[in-house]
Amino acid sequence: WTRAGYAHLYMPDLPDWAIRDLGEFAEWAHAKHGVPLSSDVTFKAYPSSYGATNVRMSYSKWNNYRG
Repeated sequence: WTRAGYAHLYMPDLPDWAIRDLGEFAEWAHAKHGVPLSSDVTFKAYPSSYGATNVRMSYSKWNNYRG
């Protein structure tokens, strides 16, 4: 990424190639390892996700999570 001029990739501004490659990785993980292609987890952008918020999983949910 550094050679392409990216120090980091900011999720709301992902380039098309990154979205495409993430999709291909998700398909591979699903086909090879059975990783589900859906999730019941809520995602929030920072800073709303910071700290003890409702997007955090409990210990039990974390240990039993598949996805």
